[in-house]
Amino acid sequence: QFQVARVGGEYNPNMLESQAYSLYRLNYEEKVSLPISDDELDESKNQEQDVLAVALANRMTELYADTDFGPMEKILLPPLDEKIPVQKVLYGNNWKENWKIGWKERWAAGWVEKKEQSEAVSEASMFSAPIGLLDSLATHTQPPLHIDFLKQGGHAMIVGAPQTGKTFFLETLCYSLVNNYSPSQLNMYVLSFAGRGLDALQGLPHVGSVIEGTETEKFQRLLRHLENEIDARKGAFSEAGVKDLTEYNLSEGVSGLPYIIVMIDNFGELRNMEYDDEQLAINKILKSGREYGIHFVITALQGSDIPYKTSNLIQQRLALDLTDRSEYVLLIGRMSMTDFDSLPAGRCFVKMTPPQICQIGLPVGKDTWSLLSPEMTSHAGESKAVAMEELSTDISLLELLELESEG
Repeated sequence: QFQVARVGGEYNPNMLESQAYSLYRLNYEEKVSLPISDDELDESKNQEQDVLAVALANRMTELYADTDFGPMEKILLPPLDEKIPVQKVLYGNNWKENWKIGWKERWAAGWVEKKEQSEAVSEASMFSAPIGLLDSLATHTQPPLHIDFLKQGGHAMIVGAPQTGKTFFLETLCYSLVNNYSPSQLNMYVLSFAGRGLDALQGLPHVGSVIEGTETEKFQRLLRHLENEIDARKGAFSEAGVKDLTEYNLSEGVSGLPYIIVMIDNFGELRNMEYDDEQLAINKILKSGREYGIHFVITALQGSDIPYKTSNLIQQRLALDLTDRSEYVLLIGRMSMTDFDSLPAGRCFVKMTPPQICQIGLPVGKDTWSLLSPEMTSHAGESKAVAMEELSTDISLLELLELESEG
């Protein structure tokens, strides 16, 4: 019989003075005594370790360092930071250079600039936006997560409790998009039912209008604009002999048309405000709009805020911290972990196989938007998204005559 040494207790630096200290090596039934020099004893006395296991691990590390073996690969990467600036996930912050890249160049370049450390990046299409970092345990990587508008149905939604990062997600997505695409390649419209947190986007040349939920006339004008755009593009695609906007923009002899993205913040308010006809119009555009370059990004407080007929058309799904844990299964699929603490702001599960964790990049502040918007507007020239305006209730006959003469 022998007693196995216990190394989980607290380290006592005076242990060697109060007890005899012997070290043995067991080789089957033979016990061999290992000599310990006075220098080693003195060194052990001077070590200040909290736990014996730590001292043992340090000693093993020292012995291992003298061998020809390199360090073992770590099983897990460090946890994702809770605050990741959006600039960290972009492919470059030089928007002026990015705007010069045409669709044919993007296609020829392999859709998106590749990064050596992540094969997942190369899978993104030429119209996509990195918005955060994934933590992939299967591939032992932390690649960027893309919202891809040419794959997985072309639309996206993110669901989360209040103050979990839904509006920040839209800001981050917007910054990623305008950093990579010019106003001639991308137009955006924002419909906000969650306050005025997205008003800073109004100054961008890409953004036609930021519409509040109570601005019914602007909302309805936007839907008619999208429907008219689909009809116009149907004719253009038929004449060019192409099936979708990607093929059209890659065709010879065409000037190209912009992709259109509609962001709806807090979709549940559509139902509360009885926008029944508008919901039907949105569903119709969701079904047919993708091939004509019209895509939706929707946020909601909970999955039930988005009708099944709508959510069924959206395959790209992200779930922030949710009050009801059972919603994760309905939104993104069955997860290996269901018992976890509340997620920090911006941390979400992404619908994949299996679902993966992502940290969404932090958006830029209002000061950055206020500096960036006029610079981009000046650089864009005449290339701007069409604004949705309300009809004036006070217009003179002289103004009408001037408008008629201009027309």
